[in-house]
Amino acid sequence: MKWYVKEALEINQAIPYKESINIEAGFGPTGLPHIGTLCEILRANLIKTELEKAGRTVNFYLISDDLDPFRKVPLNIPNAETLTPYLGQPISKVPDPFGNFPSFSEMAEYQLMKLAAEYEIECQLIRNSLAYQNGDYNDVIKLFLQNFSVLNQICKASTGSLRQRTYSMIMPISERTGAVLEHITVTGVNPESGEITYYIPGDEVINKPGYEYGVEIRELYKNEILDQEQTISVLNGRSKLQWKADWGMRLLARNIHFEMHGEDLLASAAVVRQIAGALNKPIPRFYKYGLFLDDSGKKISKSKGNSFSLDDIRHLLTRDAIRTYLSKEPQRSSKFYVALAPHLNDQVNISQKDRKRLSFSKIARILHSSKPASKFAAENFLNRYKKPGESISDQELEISYNYYIRTCKHGNQGLQSIKEEKYFSAIANLISTGEISTKDQLFQRIISTYEDHFSDDEPSQIWSLLYRGLFGDTKGPRIKTWLDLNCMQHILTHFNNPYKNPDKNPSPKNEENIVNNEINRHQKERLINNSIEEDQIYMTKLYSKINFTEIRKKM
Repeated sequence: MKWYVKEALEINQAIPYKESINIEAGFGPTGLPHIGTLCEILRANLIKTELEKAGRTVNFYLISDDLDPFRKVPLNIPNAETLTPYLGQPISKVPDPFGNFPSFSEMAEYQLMKLAAEYEIECQLIRNSLAYQNGDYNDVIKLFLQNFSVLNQICKASTGSLRQRTYSMIMPISERTGAVLEHITVTGVNPESGEITYYIPGDEVINKPGYEYGVEIRELYKNEILDQEQTISVLNGRSKLQWKADWGMRLLARNIHFEMHGEDLLASAAVVRQIAGALNKPIPRFYKYGLFLDDSGKKISKSKGNSFSLDDIRHLLTRDAIRTYLSKEPQRSSKFYVALAPHLNDQVNISQKDRKRLSFSKIARILHSSKPASKFAAENFLNRYKKPGESISDQELEISYNYYIRTCKHGNQGLQSIKEEKYFSAIANLISTGEISTKDQLFQRIISTYEDHFSDDEPSQIWSLLYRGLFGDTKGPRIKTWLDLNCMQHILTHFNNPYKNPDKNPSPKNEENIVNNEINRHQKERLINNSIEEDQIYMTKLYSKINFTEIRKKM
């Protein structure tokens, strides 16, 4: 029995038939959504579908925690530095770096919901910011205030000793700056009016969000009122619950029966169970799933972008491949990254015992060795190399070519001299002036022009030169075959824009947006590497004024 069939059966038996079943999935729109976010929704939808087959009415809520503070600028977005001033603000107030939506969170939500629609997933998006503002949580917040001491201690105990010093499960939204105030001391609670009294302890030392060193709170909250008590309402969006308390509150507010979570949230789920138990409320059914890991075995991250992006999923994997992968036992962590795409796609053919399909893995090997300049050329190469009886569909061709473009890595073995560049320019000129009309003529002129330009060199060196200039590599397909299977315009583009030695500022190709995609990818990788190096520098940095002996005494 499939895991989701078994889970749906147990949920169905536990909930009286006359009641609707409420399931939930949550995500933090703090970065570009990745495969982990989507897969939680897809897996929950598998259970929803099974429950509906059993005749149950199911409400599927997708919660966007967009009122959470923006703690770290993602590395995989353009103009990342422009978002630094928004650290500490609700994510719903952070601008979209792409300039297409009113906020960062709405951009992330749109991407996720668009892909969910493509997979025919019906769920209701709930923006936490609006739910707070509309008073949807007011009753539960008051209930939490009535039990503030107990619940706050449950949540606080799950944090580190330094964090506990300024922990409050209620985080006011600053009327001065709009920031989410995570570090306060609560001195009074009024459940009836929905108010708290608090102050910001300016001398306390905390870990600075997004960094690996400590600061005094007065430095983090420069524009806030420090060390003075304030009484505020925490209802109608004027506060935000710390996320463990927020998770428990959301489950109670919507009477959620089932939610999945990653194994990294086991401790947090335990806190939520404690909250429900302390309030004598029913504890929802949780289902733990293993994490998705990148090629180095590290957890995938929205901020680093070290896994399948949503665009990758759309362009590199068939829907059947995703469904087949997710239908397997999810409780163990598994590697899940772009280089696995052909293998994952092939699992569908294996499960269907379709031996006549040209495998995605074989297609990937053919395209990486033949280096096609277009999808049309890719099809030509595949038709040449496939065995009798093997077939490839339009979708398989599209996905395979997308994978080739996404993963092709040109080497740094470009042209090494002005003389070599002039040779490529001469070939480009022959093509552009119309002096050459056939591929056979072109091949002959490539050879004869080489003999004219490099009369003292070994004739066999021409192939190395062509590989370096056309592909930035020391190897490649047979040049005659490559010419025959690519169109003249793409051939011209390659000769007009040859790869050059890195010392000479190489100029990669620019057809079908291949260049822009590849350049952006390399720039992104450099940004990530630079940021990692900066993080490593700061890991051991602490302000000299911090007195750790004094801190330990206070603990």
